[in-house]
Amino acid sequence: MPGNIAITAIYYKSPLLMITCSDRGVTDHMYDNVTIEVVKGGMGSPPLEEWKEIASRSGAELLKVGGIWIWIKENAPWGWPELQRLYGSSPYAYFWREGLYYSISATNTISKNQVIKIIESMHPVVG
Repeated sequence: MPGNIAITAIYYKSPLLMITCSDRGVTDHMYDNVTIEVVKGGMGSPPLEEWKEIASRSGAELLKVGGIWIWIKENAPWGWPELQRLYGSSPYAYFWREGLYYSISATNTISKNQVIKIIESMHPVVG
């Protein structure tokens, strides 16, 4: 994580795992710096051509990072008006990896390149 950002809370209610990361000790995912959501199941990644079309229409980029395709938008709007007022548009990314769907949202203090570095650093835990 960039700067002094660290994991401050982990929430789990099947099928969703949510990891809250903050540089201020915030445990509420609405006000942290970075939220990582992981969902098991679902339909999986769409075909690459469809993803390219979705990215093009939405003003996002489709990038290959660490062997996986990610959809990333540097200035994505928030789904909640309060967060839009607080943070403005911010980086957002999503991707599928090994049967899991991931989404990463960040406040505007985190850059698109930092979100990409977070994704590059993510590796499955073997246990």
